[in-house]
Amino acid sequence: MARKTLPSLSVKPSGVQTRLNSSLNLELDADKSWTNLLVGVRQVYPINDKWGVWIIGDIASDFDDEQSYMITLGANYVMTDLLDLKFGYRYMEIDYEDSDIEINETIDGAFVGLTFKW
Repeated sequence: MARKTLPSLSVKPSGVQTRLNSSLNLELDADKSWTNLLVGVRQVYPINDKWGVWIIGDIASDFDDEQSYMITLGANYVMTDLLDLKFGYRYMEIDYEDSDIEINETIDGAFVGLTFKW
C-alpha cells in the first residue's frame, strides 16, 4: 500500500457550554459558539493489510484573535471488514477572546476508539 496525503479545507464550528450549580440554589449558564476557517492535512502510512499509522494536523482561525491548533498521532488495526481499532495521542490549543468570554486552553492526552465502516 502507498502512503496517502489528504489535505482538507473546511469550516469548523466551535463552542463552549458551561453549567454551574451551587448549594445556595444559584445557577449560572454560559453558552458561546463561533465558526472558523479550518485548514488541515492528514498523512496515512499503511504498514501492512492490518496496521497503519497516521498524523493529522489542522489550524483554525478567523484571521483575527480566535484560533485553534490540533495535532493527532495515531495507529489503527483492522479487526474486521467493518471494524477498526484506533489509538494515539492528541494535542489541541484553543485561543478565543471577545467582549463576553476568554478561552485559552490546552487539551491533550491519549485516546482509544473503534471505527465502524459500512
